[in-house]
Amino acid sequence: MKELMEGYVGVKFKAVQLSSDKSLVLKNLFSPFKKSARLLKKYGMTPKNGGNISLKRGNGMIITTSGANLGSLEEDEIVFVRRCSVEDRTVAYHGPNLPSSESFMHQLIYQSRGDIGAIVHAHDPAK
Repeated sequence: MKELMEGYVGVKFKAVQLSSDKSLVLKNLFSPFKKSARLLKKYGMTPKNGGNISLKRGNGMIITTSGANLGSLEEDEIVFVRRCSVEDRTVAYHGPNLPSSESFMHQLIYQSRGDIGAIVHAHDPAK
């Protein structure tokens, strides 16, 4: 099993960039992302580029980008995912960088649990 995990590079999907416009990510929403990331860092839960944060917005979500380092999160490391199709493995998004490879997992959680509005995926420092 360990050998399989060493080669893991995340979910492969087709990314469709609808625009590179950061304003569609709603700049005023960066603050809660930064605050959450700061708390994760305080507890040692931001190794390298592990973990991600998302916030449900309308029929899409704002999510950290692929490879984002939550320990030093920057504004261009969040994007708006307008469409996330598990069936055809396509993610359509607005923003300058690729969305997290965990976009499908976040989308499926939002679809199955209407009461959830945000997701924080972090790594235990004991790992």
